[in-house]
Amino acid sequence: MVADKPTVLLVEDSDDDLALATLALAKTGWPHVLVPLRDGPEVFAYLYNGARGTPPAMILLDLKLPKVDGKTALREVRGNPRTTRVPVVVLTSSSLEQDITDSYTLGANSYLRKELDFPRFKASASILMAYWLGLNVPPPGLGAVAAQPHLLQGVSVADAFQEVLPRRAPAKLAPEIVIIDANPGDVRATLEGIAASSVRNPVRTVGTFQDMVDFLRPVGGPPPLLQRNFPRMFILDVDLRDGDGRDVLQALRYRADHHAIIVMFTRKKDPMFISECYRLKVNSVVFKPDDPAAFRDTVRLIAHYWIHLNEPPPDQSWAARAIAHPG
Repeated sequence: MVADKPTVLLVEDSDDDLALATLALAKTGWPHVLVPLRDGPEVFAYLYNGARGTPPAMILLDLKLPKVDGKTALREVRGNPRTTRVPVVVLTSSSLEQDITDSYTLGANSYLRKELDFPRFKASASILMAYWLGLNVPPPGLGAVAAQPHLLQGVSVADAFQEVLPRRAPAKLAPEIVIIDANPGDVRATLEGIAASSVRNPVRTVGTFQDMVDFLRPVGGPPPLLQRNFPRMFILDVDLRDGDGRDVLQALRYRADHHAIIVMFTRKKDPMFISECYRLKVNSVVFKPDDPAAFRDTVRLIAHYWIHLNEPPPDQSWAARAIAHPG
């Protein structure tokens, strides 16, 4: 853990939901400073009045807000240079495909539905905080550092995994996961970590830049021309034998726009590289641990968060009606 507690903005107008989320986040064991805000104008005042210093490590944003709705607030956050790369997790009761699509199109890193049952809310909060404060590597300058190498020590994430497992219907587990990595040992360890996570999605492995080009060639152009069965999640390393993972990231964003989750999983720790990944609209950056057990736990948490907890971008047929991205 780092000495300075990261700041988390919780944007929520419902008193009951605010109290539930505050209690659940406090019980996760992850040190943080929680700042509750009630509406879009309060968010803008907090972020842009010039007196707050370092931007927050994460924003948890409800969509149903008074005065300025969550989508408008998200558009403003992504359109402002000061906050354009701050991780934003939409936390809402809405399960409408249009809301999910619009949130990703506007640049949300992740989309979670609120749990009404407190034990399940607490379990989801444990995984949420473990991922975004313990595992994700934020853009430089946000005052937060991933707590690796062994993120599960001292935090009740393992029990939380079992609590959220029943949430997903089998149909939700169908989209393919693609691992793009040139290191055979890391590929094997990633596959083992996914298998240990109770995720049962089909998995494809791609080892070279040319293989990825061949994979992308037949899928058409950007949405709505993208194939309906296009994978929804990519775990990507930057170091490929015949190319650069950043070029793959750029190609994926061209082909899939915001209709795929992309996690950069790498050992490259240069701040300029991390910043560039977020500029290219990666959902998350995670460092590969050297310790095998920590590597397995890291992949397990990646799979649990993005497959069991996160709402994936819906079918690409929605893309034609999605609202415009601000950047």
